[in-house]
Amino acid sequence: MSTEIDRSVLAGRIRAFVDDVIAPVAPAIARGDGPSPKRIVEAAGEAGLAGILTPYGFGGAGGTHAAFIDFIEAVARADASCAVILDVHLSVGTEPLLVFGNDDQKSRYLPLLARGEWLAAFALTEAAGGSDAMALRTRAVRDGDSYVLDGAKAFITGAGDADLYIVMARTAEGSRGVSAFLVEAAWPGVSAGTPLAKMGLRGSWTGELILDGVRVPAENRLGDEGVGFTVAMSALDSGRVGISAQAVGIAQGALDAAVAASRRRPDLGIEADTTTLADMEVRTSAARPRVAGG
Repeated sequence: MSTEIDRSVLAGRIRAFVDDVIAPVAPAIARGDGPSPKRIVEAAGEAGLAGILTPYGFGGAGGTHAAFIDFIEAVARADASCAVILDVHLSVGTEPLLVFGNDDQKSRYLPLLARGEWLAAFALTEAAGGSDAMALRTRAVRDGDSYVLDGAKAFITGAGDADLYIVMARTAEGSRGVSAFLVEAAWPGVSAGTPLAKMGLRGSWTGELILDGVRVPAENRLGDEGVGFTVAMSALDSGRVGISAQAVGIAQGALDAAVAASRRRPDLGIEADTTTLADMEVRTSAARPRVAGG
C-alpha cells in the first residue's frame, strides 16, 4: 500500500483551504488584525495539511516536497503572511524532528504538529550574531538529567504564539559546540516579547524569545550533543525552498490580479515592455521551484 497521499486529492485539499480559509481573511491579515498564526495552522490541520510532509504513522499527509512547494505557493497567491507561517511550521519547525528526532520525540510531538494542535517555531537567530550559528551566545549547561538554557533569540517567526521551539544553544566552544533542543513554550522560564510592528507580513508574528533558566530534559536534545549546526543548516535548506515558493506565489498572485484588471479595464492598455503580462508569466514560470522526481 502506498504511504503517499494521492496528488489529486492533496491538490483538492489545497484549493479548498486557500479559497475557504485563506482568501477570506487575507485583507484583515494585511491590516494586522486577522487570525493568529496558531489559528492558521489549526485550520491547516483541520484541512489535513499541517503535516503535509509528516508520514501517515505520525498523523500527517505523507506528502512529498513537491506537494509542500505547491502548498506554499498556493497559499502565497492569496496571502504572503500565511505562507510564511505555514512554511516555518512545516519546514524549520517540523522537518528537524523528522530528520534528527528519535522515535520517542517523533511520537510525542509530530502528531500534535501534524494535526495543527501545536504551532512549531525555529529559534536560531540572535541579535549579536544574526543567523550565524557559530556566533550564538545562548547557553545550555548540563545539570544531571537536564540542560539549563539561558539566552535570547531575535526575529523568531511565531514567537509568543508557538507551542514548540527548536532552539539552538551552545553546549561547548568551537564548531562542534552547538546543540539543538526541543523546548515547549509552556515550560517555566520561556517567554516572548511583543511582536514587532512590521511594514509587511503583519500576520506572521516576529519577535524575541527569552530563555531564563529553562530546564530542558536531556531526552529533548535533538540529535547528539554538538550536531546543532548540522540540524540548523539542514532545516534552513528546507525553509529556503519554501520561501522560494512563497515568492513565486506572490508573483503569481500579482499576475492574476493584473490579468483580472486588464479584463475589467481593457481601455487602460499595457505597455509593450518588460511589464507586459506575457513577460510576467514567463518570469514567474521560470522562477517556480522544481523538485527532482516531483
